[in-house]
Amino acid sequence: QKNGYSGFHEKKLELELEDALDRGYLLEAQRLLEELLSLAPTLKQNPDQNISIRILSARLLSKTGQHAPAKGKLMNILKIVQSREDRILKVHVLMALVEVCIEANAADYGLLYLLQLLDIAGELKFDSLLIKIRLLAAKIQMRVKLYKAARELLLSCMPHSLVNCSLSIRLDLILLYAECDLRDVLTSEGSLRDQLEKLASVEKLAKEQDNIRQLRSTYHLSALIYNKLGEIKNRNIASKKLMQIGAMCR
Repeated sequence: QKNGYSGFHEKKLELELEDALDRGYLLEAQRLLEELLSLAPTLKQNPDQNISIRILSARLLSKTGQHAPAKGKLMNILKIVQSREDRILKVHVLMALVEVCIEANAADYGLLYLLQLLDIAGELKFDSLLIKIRLLAAKIQMRVKLYKAARELLLSCMPHSLVNCSLSIRLDLILLYAECDLRDVLTSEGSLRDQLEKLASVEKLAKEQDNIRQLRSTYHLSALIYNKLGEIKNRNIASKKLMQIGAMCR
């Protein structure tokens, strides 16, 4: 083991980095990435190695608002995986590109990568990876106001998610469905109140999982729904919780 490099320890840190990104702990993710880079100096010297870690580093850039550098890094990685004809790595790169485009409010560009992704996804088994791809597809559909199509796609995922997915992915499905109902002007008041009940359940589970990303989404959606229903007191309560979560992220 040269320079303290350990393949096992690197994989452990990589999984912790991915988990920190998923739960919204960006400072922790940055610390883990820096530790990974110090343990594996070849990451900086050889662009063909440790591609999955480089994908995570690009995702971290995007989540801190650096969308253009994140996309540039991912495009370089995409060229490498295409030359290798590695379809699974290509799926992960394209998923990250779609995610970056969504975060940068560039759904039109995201659609281009999504179409490439869906072309490959047809060969995948119906597991957590395919459901993650469909979540991204639903997000793109929502950005272009195809709410009915997004809802149908999310509903098709829910039975499979109970068997194939982590709790985090299942909560993301519920959150995205609630956002879809919120954005759709045709949604009834009764449906919005149903979503508030589901968001209350998500809040409880996200707290148990220590997932501040999902808690932030829960409080944001709750505040918007209460505002749409004209319930100002409850809106303010949800907004206060959202501000408290925001302070934890800084």
